Amino acid sequence: MIKGEERVFAACFGSISHILYYMSDQRLKQLGITHQQGRLLGLIYDNIKARHVISRHYLEENMDLRGPTVTSLLKCLEEKEYIIRSVSKEDRRAMELMITARGEQLVSDIREVFNSMEEKLLKGMTKEEIHTLRTLLYKVYDNLLTP
Repeated sequence: MIKGEERVFAACFGSISHILYYMSDQRLKQLGITHQQGRLLGLIYDNIKARHVISRHYLEENMDLRGPTVTSLLKCLEEKEYIIRSVSKEDRRAMELMITARGEQLVSDIREVFNSMEEKLLKGMTKEEIHTLRTLLYKVYDNLLTP
């Protein structure tokens, strides 16, 4: 059973998560993109720059989404002219993705949104406090993933 002080932590984490999601959603909306579209575009961009092969299965796993949802997001990014999707010449079942110049600019804008949010989160903290916070958050994250 959770005691009083731990409930405060849970409420605090919930509130922070909600505020961050809301703030990022509002900023991304100004860019004309949803949170999931932005995450997917960033994932595609990073993998293209690293010269990794990108499969729909890979995107599904990394986004923690089902195939039809990923396909729908890809279609939307393509319609907005952020990516170009084509059939692989080597394997007709596979797709090839390219980021357009417009898509690259959007990735830069999205990263600026998240960088400014991170600056806001860490405002007034010393380097030592930031290091401690990072260490503790990693522990929380690991605790959540450990059965």
